[in-house]
Formats: sequence, structure tokens, C-alpha cells
Amino acid sequence: MTMKKTILGWLFAIIMTIQPQTAHAQGWPANYEGVMLQAFYWDSYTDTAWPYLESQADELAQCFDLIWIPQSGNCVYGYGENKMGYTPVYYFDHNSSFGSEAQLRSLITTMKAKGVGMIADVVINHRSGVSNDVDFPAENYKGTTYQMTNADICRTDECNNNGFPTTGANDTGDDFNGSRDIDHTSVNAQNNIKAYLDFLINDLGYVGFRYDMVKGYAASYTSLYNQAVNPQFSVGEYWDGYVSIERWIDNTKDAGGNVQSAAFDFPTKYLLNDACKTFQWNKLNTAASLIANDYYKRYAVTFVDNHDTYRTDYGSTNPLTSNITAANAYILSMPGTPCVFLPHWQKYKDEIKAMVVARKLAGIHNQSKATVKISSANQIAFLVEGTKGQLMLCLGNTNYNPGDDFVEACSGTNYKIWVSKSCNSVLVTPPSGEYEAGTEVKLTPLTNDPEAKICYTTDGTDPYTAYAKAVTGATALAINGNMTLRALLVLSDGTKTAEVRRDYQVKEAFQPTTISLYIKTSLWAPPYVYAWDSDGTATGAVNKWPGVAMTTTTINGETWYKYDFKKNTADYRYNVVINDGGKGSQTVDITNIADNAYYEVLTTQTSGKYQVAEVTETVGIEDVIATATQHKNDDRVYDLQGRVVARSADFSALPAGTYIIQGKKVLKK
Repeated sequence: MTMKKTILGWLFAIIMTIQPQTAHAQGWPANYEGVMLQAFYWDSYTDTAWPYLESQADELAQCFDLIWIPQSGNCVYGYGENKMGYTPVYYFDHNSSFGSEAQLRSLITTMKAKGVGMIADVVINHRSGVSNDVDFPAENYKGTTYQMTNADICRTDECNNNGFPTTGANDTGDDFNGSRDIDHTSVNAQNNIKAYLDFLINDLGYVGFRYDMVKGYAASYTSLYNQAVNPQFSVGEYWDGYVSIERWIDNTKDAGGNVQSAAFDFPTKYLLNDACKTFQWNKLNTAASLIANDYYKRYAVTFVDNHDTYRTDYGSTNPLTSNITAANAYILSMPGTPCVFLPHWQKYKDEIKAMVVARKLAGIHNQSKATVKISSANQIAFLVEGTKGQLMLCLGNTNYNPGDDFVEACSGTNYKIWVSKSCNSVLVTPPSGEYEAGTEVKLTPLTNDPEAKICYTTDGTDPYTAYAKAVTGATALAINGNMTLRALLVLSDGTKTAEVRRDYQVKEAFQPTTISLYIKTSLWAPPYVYAWDSDGTATGAVNKWPGVAMTTTTINGETWYKYDFKKNTADYRYNVVINDGGKGSQTVDITNIADNAYYEVLTTQTSGKYQVAEVTETVGIEDVIATATQHKNDDRVYDLQGRVVARSADFSALPAGTYIIQGKKVLKK
């Protein structure tokens, strides 16, 4: 027996040496310096289309290490039935409302080549049938057929009342009305889910998971599934308070005590809500969040808003409205892994880029130490330790003086960020992007070596050559054309620091234009439009219920109704409700419209409001081709089926073929 135990122990030691990551898998890497993007919001079918995201790969890769995209499986969508993916049907068919499976694979491959990992939205709390409550599809993967049955549905599910009796166990978490609650105690259900997750990682190429509604089933099953597939990253949506989320994280531990999943830091989100709404910044000086706990901050994914909180919690009264950039400055400066929300990235891109640059210059990571330096109702300052230097953040009154060892990296409404000279790098402001001609670029040395020189080039060549320019101290350059700036520090002892690269493009100033909303309906003649928008230009009668009557127009021989909006900025968005003139019937909210748009009012209803179907990609394309001069500012790229596949005439990421751009057919070879 002694010899046998010795041999077994020796074999175990070898296995542990060969596969340390598998044996000691953790739900989130230690000291992780990455930043995540949530690349969608509710109904973001155009902005999150796989080809459109892929066309932005170079820019996104400069800031983000992880990109979380919507549930990508087929939810049985059809004409006018786009779906976000939260009522999943197919596990192994990934043709969705955001694009084809081939386009998804291309997106994942392109991002991976640029060092960006894609995070899959995993919805396994519940599932829908193909045509009724329980007709789950039979699917093949690696030679095995996978299918769930009534026995894989919790016995407490409401489908029992609809004539579909279930034989599963009781639900191990909260109930979900809308799809069938999966019985995670079922071995068959577990095998289906394990195969699905294996497909996501080892076939499609995702690097990790965002688990939806993990309150719906016991945390031990998240642990079970992650141990089976071993994703690099895992984060659960446990929408609750501080202590409850800690408990959920603990309950994902494997038999060896290793945490198997991180969680979204909802306590930090609510602290930000409170501080930003009341302008009492010392509300952030608390231990009641994951990132304030030395153990749990590794497993904290911080966020300012997401697709649900942004859509349902507040509407136009979001308490963050006045301080969205300050809130982003907070999560991008503090420990935890920050997750930026796509609408914030779109609207405040230059500021968020500068925040990410500061974070990465200092090497701030998910376990960084943050110390409060000053705290009052109108001002709070944090000193955060990174692997390369220090970062100082001040919120509220930003007149705080961090000392001579710090250089201002960026600032805005109610926030300012500094980085320490000990970073031994070059601070380049502004960050990469599109700017108008004449914009000034400033290079500032981050070093305590007074004789250090900044070596740089503006044509993309090696800055450490005889041809590079060298300056001592800060210097400024003008952007008068497209420019690739490469810079590094050479210390007095000849040591070279890591190179910094910035790419600048000169853009034409945005020209205000008019964009139109088109509505087709047989319910009301004429329909009325009630509107609110991002810059307050939708005022007057259209912003007072029930709005104004739309005018009649003809498209392809059919009667439509039209209303024009003034687009004064590139990031303009408008929202509408179509109604019968205030007599009692209306549509659901139609939100976040950025361009010319076409909608049909359906006869089906949700909570007493008529549903709508966006048909811009079908009806709109015919109108674009027919009236090209009316769409000269439409930068969307269409395929010949009328689908939006990109948003720029630079469509290098698209495959060869014929496309429609500004009303004209363009052949890409």
C-alpha cells in the first residue's frame, strides 16, 4: 500500500506540473490589467452587427482586451423579428439577428489576431422551443445528438399550466417567466450545456463567458460547467447586493477551493448612481463593494451601465446623466476589471480612450491597491498602485494637488486623472483617433530622469534610429494630415522604455443634415409621432404628448408616413412613440435611432402597446438606390439583400462582392 500511494502521489505531481491551469482554474486571472467592452445595448442590431464590429477591430483593439457580445445563437428570428438572444433556442446554430455564423467566426478570428478575446453571453437559466414551449431542437455536435425534453424542465415551470407537463426537479434558483426554466440537476441537461459551452470555446473560439441570470440556478452549476470547459474568463450576472454576490462567488468554488467565476460589481454601480446623482462624492468612500475588498476585487467586473440598467431602470431620468464620464473615470482608475458600455464609448470615445491610456500607463490591475487621500462631499481622491507606476483620480472638485511626481493625463466634467513620472514612458495626448486638421499632440516624458530624451517619428518608422527626432522635456506637434506617431524614452544610461504608438486621421468637420423617420401603418391615418432625443432639439409640439401628425409620402407605390429630425452632431440619437393622436393606442418605445429609419407598426401587442418591425434594411435599401442624392450623408454599407453590413465606405473587412454605398452599387474585389 505504501508503494502504491507513493506512485500515485508521484503521478499526481506530474499531472499538476503539466496542467497547472486546469488543476487550479480560477474564474478570473490574478493581477489582470485588461479592460472589457460591452459591445451592445438593447436593440443594437446595426451597431452590433458582426461585420460592423469587425470593421472597427483596429480601433477597438487599442483600448479593449475583451469584448462581450450578445448571445449569438439562433433564436428562430424571421422577417421583422429581430431578437437579442435572451430566449435562446439553438445551441449549435449561430445565425442570429446580428449576422451569420460565418460573420461571427470572422469577427472572433479577426479580434483574436489583434489580441482581443471575445466573451460569449451564455443564457442557460432558461430555453425556448422552436414552435411551442417544449419542442427543443435535436442538434449534432462531434458525432453526438443533443436534445432536451420535458424531463429537463423544472417541475415548477409555468408551462405546466399550458398543457405541457414537466417531470424535472424543483428549480434551484429564481423562476423566470418567458422561457422554460432548465433543471440543472438533470444529467441530460448538464450534458447538453457542457457540449454547448465546449462548442463556444473550442469551435467558435470565444475565450470566456458572461453568464446571464445566475440567480436562476445554484452557483454550483456554474462551477460544474466551468470545470468541464475551463474558460479563461467567467463572469456571472448576479443582480443583488454586496454580501449576496460575495456568497455567490464563494459558492462557485471547486473541491479544491478555487473560485470558478467572477461577478459583476452591482454594489459599485449603485454607489456610483448615488454619488453621481447627489454630487456627494464621499459616498464612494466605503467598503460596501467588491472592489473595496482585498479578496473579492480580483473577481469584480465593474460597470457604469449595461443593456438592462440603461434601458429599464431609469429611462430619461438616469441618475448618471450628468456624470457619465466621471463614473467611467472611476471604474477605469480603480481595481477590478472595468467593463465600458457601448453607448458611453460611442458618445465619449476620446475621453474614455484617454482614461484607458492612463490606466495602462500605470499598469492598474484588478487587484491594485487603492487608497483614499481626501474625502468630502464635494471631492474625493484615490491613489492607485499599478505594476508600472501610480495613478491619482480626483472626482468632484478637481483642484486637488497630487504633488510634483504626477502629470495630468486627462480631465473632464467632475474628474481628473494623473499618472506618476515613475511610469517611465511617454504620455501622448490626445489618444489615437480622428481629429480635425490643426489639432495639437503633446508628448510628455514620464520619468524622474532629467536627462531622458523622447525619441519620436511621425511617419511610422522606428523612433530609435539616427533619423528620429529627440527632445528633452515636453513637446507639441500639429496634426495636419494622417500621422502615425511612434515614441519612446531613452534614459540617461541608454535604457530604452517601451514604445508608444498613436495613429491619427484627419476628418472633415461634421455637416449638419436632416434624417427621416418613415412609418407604415394601417391602424392610424395619420399616425402621430412623440419624440425625445440626445441633444434636446426635439422640442415643442413633438415633445409634448401626443406629438405631431406625420406627413404622407409614397415609397415603392405604397403609403408611408414621414417625420424629419435635425442631426447636428455625428452621435445624435432620437427616440419615438407612434400613436393615434392621444386617443388611447400607441406603439412600444422605438429608441436609439441614429439615421434614416423605416418601421412597420404590427398588429401584435406587448403590454397593450403595438409592436413594431424595423425594415430599414429591406425597404430602406430600395429607397436608397432610388434616391441616392437624398442619402449623401448615409455612411452605412448594404449588401444586395438590403442588410446593413458596415457603417463606413472603408469596408476592407468585408468579403469580395457587390455592396450599396450612398445609393450606388460598389464592387469590392
